Amino acid sequence: DIRGVGMMIGIEFQPEVAAQIVPAIKARCLEKHLLIMSCGVNGQTIRLMLPLNIKEEDMDIGLSILENAIGELI
Repeated sequence: DIRGVGMMIGIEFQPEVAAQIVPAIKARCLEKHLLIMSCGVNGQTIRLMLPLNIKEEDMDIGLSILENAIGELI
């Protein structure tokens, strides 16, 4: 499930897999120098809080890193 308001976006994973997948995605992103946060009662959601003045190029790079990390682990 993907939800958000403005530039704060949450990507929520199914509770059955979230405990393993979210920390692994965070670690994979950090290896590529992208810091992401998790949130939710059980840490099942990845929270993206992009600044309003982010350069499109930087956003594309960050989202590519996140997309690749999710694709490798799911």
